[in-house]
Amino acid sequence: MPYKYKKEIADKILEFKPSLSSHVKRRLRITEKLVSQLFQQYKLAHLKFGYNYKMAQCGDEGTMGSCSKDMITLSFYFVVWAKDITRIKRELLHQICHALVGVENKHNQKWIDKAEEIGVNKIKKYVLSNRRCDKQKAFQFKLNNLSKSASIKLKRLERKAILLMQKHQVGHYKFKFNDDSRFKGLCYGHNHTIAISLTHALNDDESNIENTILHEIAHAIVGVNHGHRKIWQDKAKELGVIWTKKYQQ
Repeated sequence: MPYKYKKEIADKILEFKPSLSSHVKRRLRITEKLVSQLFQQYKLAHLKFGYNYKMAQCGDEGTMGSCSKDMITLSFYFVVWAKDITRIKRELLHQICHALVGVENKHNQKWIDKAEEIGVNKIKKYVLSNRRCDKQKAFQFKLNNLSKSASIKLKRLERKAILLMQKHQVGHYKFKFNDDSRFKGLCYGHNHTIAISLTHALNDDESNIENTILHEIAHAIVGVNHGHRKIWQDKAKELGVIWTKKYQQ
């Protein structure tokens, strides 16, 4: 059933609350019984439980439930239209985990450890997110603790990159260094960013690095979706880019 149609039905259900359908009444009864059991099991009797009638109207993460210091809330729409009670239990455990570790911990490592302990499913994305966050912090620490000569070189390269980007009409692009040593440079079309590998920037001579910057500027000009095809090659030649790989025409 299309989501929009579901929402219209849910709106009608809310409008005539006294005459809720038997399916909805049964689903709410089962959910509230499950809440009572789980609150008792995890010693959270002090918490209140309620439904949120607005949350599921948007598609953002967090539309199914929320947890505050004194209350766990589930979306009424989610409870009514969830495929089965297992799905509701999974969301409840997710929110109970927030209550156990403290809502301020969000999805950090403390929350992940507790989630694994009580059997919350589908936490892989939070684990990966934390790893990315740790990696970014480590990279930022590395940048902040470079030698004076390395810092001066990076600032000089950044100035040169910005000047080249402005010269070739892609001044709206941002420039940054990244910790991806697999590629000398990358061009991100979706957020208008050109990134140069820190390893490449620190260990290669500046003429090679300038060549990489121009390589990525050519991607920015023609569009990253063209890859290294002829349209990119023509623009790269025009900018004076040198490459040794054999790219497909």
